[in-house]
Amino acid sequence: MYLEPEIVADLAGDTLFYPTAGSDWADFLLPFAQIVKRFVFADLAYQFTDKDLAYFPSMPGYRLIEERLQGPPESAVERTGGFRNVDPGWLIRNYVDGQQMPLELTFRRGFGQYALREIEDGAVKVFVHRGDSAGEGGSNVSFFRDYASDHPPCGHLLTTLSQKLSPSALIITDGSNTSNFLAKFHRKRREVSSAEAYEEMRGKVYRLGPLSLSCVGYASSRYGPTLIWAASKGR
Repeated sequence: MYLEPEIVADLAGDTLFYPTAGSDWADFLLPFAQIVKRFVFADLAYQFTDKDLAYFPSMPGYRLIEERLQGPPESAVERTGGFRNVDPGWLIRNYVDGQQMPLELTFRRGFGQYALREIEDGAVKVFVHRGDSAGEGGSNVSFFRDYASDHPPCGHLLTTLSQKLSPSALIITDGSNTSNFLAKFHRKRREVSSAEAYEEMRGKVYRLGPLSLSCVGYASSRYGPTLIWAASKGR
């Protein structure tokens, strides 16, 4: 992962939120543990009997001080009347580092749209969405578009995301479930590395609803290159 140094200096903040994270969460602990105070990873498939969840891989200096579970430890996704349902749950672990600085790690079983709405306005410093699709096994959720929905909590997600982002934040994506400039390298140009995509996109400024985005770094590829965008409001 690469992030322009001047961006890092302005990053200290509240929450990294990653809906439909699956098992991809571990890639973001090490790079951001010294930057954000809280991680929230959401996925329909999380089962809190899975001992792999929430433990730091190869991360010395952090000590678990509290663990709590809200909701049932397991719940299978069921379909009722054409809609998916699952019992929500939260596994929350609180850590401190060697300087007693706190860090909270939450795994949220359930729909990413609901998880997004649970976060305080202006609290999301880093938003991650990648490795997703509209096909079988994917979420079919478009966080970067403002589609209406018969179920209001699931509609106008770009507007909701913009409200949840801090005034200056990062968006990290491989262009999943969108068709705008964020998807320029999605699946179609897999031979392009994330570093090469960053070199092509850096220095350009794009509008995404109420947000202004500029490419400031990259992460490992998923469904094509993953780029890191600095997002600001109303510019």
